[in-house]
Amino acid sequence: MSASSTAKLEANRANAQLSTGPTSADGKSPSSLNATRHGLTGRVVVLPEEDMKVYEAFSAELMTSLDPKTPLERELAKTVVDQQWRLNRIRSIEDGMLALTDETGTNHPAVESTLAAAQAFLQNSKAFVNLTIYEQRIHRIMEKALAQLQQLQAERKERERIELDRAV
Repeated sequence: MSASSTAKLEANRANAQLSTGPTSADGKSPSSLNATRHGLTGRVVVLPEEDMKVYEAFSAELMTSLDPKTPLERELAKTVVDQQWRLNRIRSIEDGMLALTDETGTNHPAVESTLAAAQAFLQNSKAFVNLTIYEQRIHRIMEKALAQLQQLQAERKERERIELDRAV
């Protein structure tokens, strides 16, 4: 290793010690969402500008209709719920992208949030293509989870029926 590359390595190490990121809880909270741009991928399901109570009501209603009984069924049902939430967001973003041609503004936070997300997608020339790709990916994940959930539920119900027949 040459002297210049050793010096450069030492300088990089020293510089890295100065770039430690936020240290307080108030600083770490917003920076934890740096990679979240549109919420269509990744772990974050409910974006900060979305209403958590609306998501919880949506989630409770779908979970009730999916009727999971076991931990694995609940996990698959939760996947279906989260993917449906993301599909609904895609539809809102797409509607917002189309609505951005109308210059009239609103004072409604949910509408402004959707329009802001749509504006972010419009800044990329491939926005509609990307949105379709995200939609297809999310839809496949949801369909696969739903099929697995239905299979598990059918197997569980069959076991319960056999056990009931034996008991009788």
